[in-house]
This record gives sequence, C-alpha cells and structure tokens, in this order.
Amino acid sequence: MFGLVVVACLYLMPIRDQIRFGQVDLFLVALCLLDSVVRRPWWPRGMLIGIATAVKLTPGVFLIYLAITAWRDPDQRRPFWTAVGTAAVLTLIPFAAIPQDATDFWFGALLDSERLGANTGTTNQSIRAMLLRLYWPDSVTTALWLAAVAAVGWYGFRAARRAYDEGDVPTAIALTGLMAVLLSPVAWIHHLAWILLVLAALARTRALLAAGVWLYYVIPIPWWGAYIKGWEIPVLSPTLGKIVQNAFGLGALALVCLLANQRPRNQHPPHGSPSHQGPSQEGPGREGPDRESSARQGSADQRPVDPHPAHQQPA
Repeated sequence: MFGLVVVACLYLMPIRDQIRFGQVDLFLVALCLLDSVVRRPWWPRGMLIGIATAVKLTPGVFLIYLAITAWRDPDQRRPFWTAVGTAAVLTLIPFAAIPQDATDFWFGALLDSERLGANTGTTNQSIRAMLLRLYWPDSVTTALWLAAVAAVGWYGFRAARRAYDEGDVPTAIALTGLMAVLLSPVAWIHHLAWILLVLAALARTRALLAAGVWLYYVIPIPWWGAYIKGWEIPVLSPTLGKIVQNAFGLGALALVCLLANQRPRNQHPPHGSPSHQGPSQEGPGREGPDRESSARQGSADQRPVDPHPAHQQPA
C-alpha cells in the first residue's frame, strides 16, 4: 500500500516538476513536517524549520505558525525561538564566508521577481500571478494583491491556529503549507509540493475527496486555459481561459476553505491549548482532589443498603 501511495504521489504535477527541474521543495516539506509532528525529536524542535527557511524563504510561513500557536501554548515558544535563531545564524554565515555573493543575492537578485521567468506565465500560480494575468495597471494590481494577501493570510493562519488548538496538527501544517504558495509573490507549480500535506490531512476522514484532489493536481488543467485563450472566441476565450489558467491557484484557495472547516474524528487537543483546559485537563491517570472525592462519594452511594440496620429490629 505504501508503495502505491508513493507512486501515486509521483504523478502529481508539482512532484513531477520537482524531479524535472531538480528542485528542493520536497526536502523542505519533509523538514517542516518532521519538526511539526514528531513527538519526541532528538533535535531541538524548531531547528529543522529554521534550516528550511534559511535554504528557501517560503518555508518561513512556519515561523508564523510557531508564533501564533505559541501565543496560547507555552510549549511552542522554545521551538519558535529555536527556528528564528537557526534561520538567522544560517543566513548570516554567508555574509562572513562569501560576503559579495550574499550581498548580491539579498539586495539584488531577491528583489528581481522576473529573474526566473515572466511572472504572468501559466506556471506561476500565486495570487499575485492571477492578478497580473488580468493586465490591470500596476498600482491597482499591487493594491489588490496586498489586500488579498492580508485577507488570505489572516483567514489561513487563523484556521491553522484553531486546528492546532483542537489537536488537528496535520490540518494545521497543511494550511500553513498552502500559505507558502498563495502568499508568495511567485509560486511556480513545483512549489505546490505542499499538496502532499493536504492529501494526508484529507485522506484520514475523506478518502474519496482526497482522491479527487489528487486527480485534480495530476491533470495539467492550467495549460488548458492557455489553449482556450488561443481559440480567440470573443468574451469566452479571455474569461474562461484565464479562470482555467489559474486552476491550481484557485484550487489552493478552495483547499484552504475546505481545510478550515474540516473537523476530524477523535480529536485530542494538545496540552496547553484552550480546549485542553478545565476539568478535562486532568485526563486519565491524573485525578485531582475533586475527582478523587467524587469517586469516593460515588462509591459510597453505590454501597448496598442493609434492610435491617443494627439499631432497628424487624417487626
């Protein structure tokens, strides 16, 4: 079964592009996943997320994830600072070892979003790319993009924190991974390697839906939009063509809404979350005084009653 799942995942377009272009996103997904779900890591939790963020900026969304979950769960505070410190140290080392190259990247190449290709191309599925393909004035596009990033980021991270508070860590990290794609100025299709986390989160309770999402990201739907635009049918071609061309980005937005409203079975809230506080905080094997007294009282109430007490004589 595991082998079949691996083969099926290899057919996903983002994974095929990962292999085709020799990208590292699969390793970054693995680092963030392990750092988030392993219960007793032998490394300082947060270190792997820091390494991933130093390698590529998009996993930096997991720094936000750690920050917002640490707000209510003190156990997340040390991993957050570990991740920030690791990312900072690994980012500063190149300035000492290869200062000119580091300066050229951070203050030159990083600011040039066109250096890897036209941002309006079909393979770019970020929110910004979907707006760029409308070919509106730059000022309007930028304003709309910033507003959309704020709205989607607020909704997505809020849903991720709620999922974490409810003990649904797979959904929380899947939502965070989608934020890495949608909020980035440029998100090539191979950046959607985070879809693996989405499939894992959905497959637990909605196997058929997960299969449908898998099929959706196997088929090269965005390129169908480019073909439809080439038909040059008035109104239909430019309108339908652009919608289909944005299929993977729009699909990612739909998945954010879907995961945000998903409620898994058998939830087990993590210690320290709001849903874990109160009487249920004692849990099995951690009976407090109130529970012990209640148990003693219950035992007393259940003792059999002697129909002939010692101080009374039967008639």
